[in-house]
Amino acid sequence: MKQKYLWPLIVTLLSLLSTLSSAEAPPAALRVFQKSSLQDIISSLDGRPFMLVLWSIDCPPCQQELALLQTRRHDFAPKELILISTDSPQDAAAIEATLAEYQLEALDNWIFGDDLPERLRFAIDPGWYGELPRSYFYDTDRQRHSYSGLLSEAIVDKWLSYTLSVRLASNQQNSPLTSRSSETR
Repeated sequence: MKQKYLWPLIVTLLSLLSTLSSAEAPPAALRVFQKSSLQDIISSLDGRPFMLVLWSIDCPPCQQELALLQTRRHDFAPKELILISTDSPQDAAAIEATLAEYQLEALDNWIFGDDLPERLRFAIDPGWYGELPRSYFYDTDRQRHSYSGLLSEAIVDKWLSYTLSVRLASNQQNSPLTSRSSETR
């Protein structure tokens, strides 16, 4: 008779453990940002320019900035716009909901994964003290330009013009029509 009650108890406990562990881990769409993540991002982009935007669910100006990025998300090439939430993994559900609300869930999205966010802020920029929103613009030479405060449409337009000119120049260099041929007539 005791065995009859033991199996349902084990199944219930395993189900609870599964629920607890999945509640702590961020959803698959969110990548966990660690101390070395910025260098991984930079090296994976192989000299291509990109914009890194740091935001939080508790930051009203960040919500305005996400609304602006929502209207321009299709103007960015893949991996040209990277969003990093400075919130903790325990806020993953709210972060996912916010990204879905602004239709930004298909972007490269990250979430701070350290118990001490100061370490991650320092890894991104030793001169950054956590003010949000915060953006970084990385050019083809990996020179970084920082911007604190709400991005304007003009700033986003200027950056998109730059990235478009880089893409066009890259396409032109790779075009068979622009390469010199050694064929003789």
